[in-house]
Amino acid sequence: AHGADVDRQRLRLLRRAMAATQPGGEVEGGRPRRLFELMVAQLSEADVQASCGGATAAFNAKGSYASAIANTTAALTELVAELDSTTTLLITSDHGAVDRGGSGGAEPNSVSIPLIAYRAGSNLGVNTNGRPFSAAPRFNGVTPSTEDVAVTVAALLGVPAPRQSEGVFVDALMPLANQPLLSLHYKDLYLQRQALVAALAAALGVPLTASDAALVGAPPPTELTALRDGVTNLQALGSDVRRRALASSSRAAVAATLGYALLVVALLAVAVRRGSFADPWLVL
Repeated sequence: AHGADVDRQRLRLLRRAMAATQPGGEVEGGRPRRLFELMVAQLSEADVQASCGGATAAFNAKGSYASAIANTTAALTELVAELDSTTTLLITSDHGAVDRGGSGGAEPNSVSIPLIAYRAGSNLGVNTNGRPFSAAPRFNGVTPSTEDVAVTVAALLGVPAPRQSEGVFVDALMPLANQPLLSLHYKDLYLQRQALVAALAAALGVPLTASDAALVGAPPPTELTALRDGVTNLQALGSDVRRRALASSSRAAVAATLGYALLVVALLAVAVRRGSFADPWLVL
């Protein structure tokens, strides 16, 4: 019950933050301007119950995890009813849960997490007559990653991407961004990724080839699709830089190991040679 009480208190604070407006009666779009543009609440009851008691009835006989999910769902349902058409709700997690409980691991249920988005009246997820809601070119040929969330939230807020992020925009959520600003967001992400890859190569001591340097130093394209492709290529280059650094580190480790091995062999050879003359210090 304690965890549920804490979650309810956090949601009460979230509601107060949502209702807070700018002092002085500042108006935006015919409404009082909100005091906060980004609000985050951590709801931990379900996490605690899954980790401590397990996620299925076979391990959690009391059903505390199922009850926690039901409590959280009810609380979020009340919150959704209060949202207006200018507010986007995102629900995600840092990890999943496995049947036996605990936290962490490489099981699919541990590393697969939800990303749920809602905005009243947005028709998000509805594709009418095959027409896209956004001109944004698609990034996610595979399932989006958690590292994509921060970049996407930045786009929804209309601010630059975090400068150290390795994520890209979550395609399905880009219709919620300010569409006239799409080109600026894609250009910003392109420039951010160029700087990040250059800094990564310098930090890891990986020299860039001529073609790598050309990609890192190229001016941003003007078309959205070209910007998307450029970010994708820079993302691949960043992964390649890490692979090169790892390969170089492995080679250095192998060389050091061989050097130590040769030194040991040499010392043993000297000891054996000296032992052949029955040196007293070698006689036990």
